Amino acid sequence: MKNRVKNLCINIAEKYIENSSHTELSVDNVDDEDFLIFSSQEQCFDSRANLEVVQFFNNKNKALTCLDSYPTIKKIFIRYNTSLLSSAPVERLFSFAGFIHAPNRSNLSNTNFEKLVFLKGNDIYR
Repeated sequence: MKNRVKNLCINIAEKYIENSSHTELSVDNVDDEDFLIFSSQEQCFDSRANLEVVQFFNNKNKALTCLDSYPTIKKIFIRYNTSLLSSAPVERLFSFAGFIHAPNRSNLSNTNFEKLVFLKGNDIYR
């Protein structure tokens, strides 16, 4: 499972590195002679992404500040680990809790109340 996650991170990092390098290049910098020359630029992307991901996974420091050492990993982290900016799901959850904590259910234990709110919030309990 760890290798699968590592491979997914490497693939995403390759895409980020490739996209960032393409935006840095402009059409004015390309010579007509260099237009049809295919280099090992993809291998460079692969090795750079692979190196950064492997170094990140081998790093023992798990604080968020360690992301500053890995710029591509930091971009991926921000892209995929950012919560939604809406408060609607939280308001919906409080609404479910209000329906469940009715006067006829006043003797519910905390554990059962949490379970019922969880089930109702996940649309399992109707």
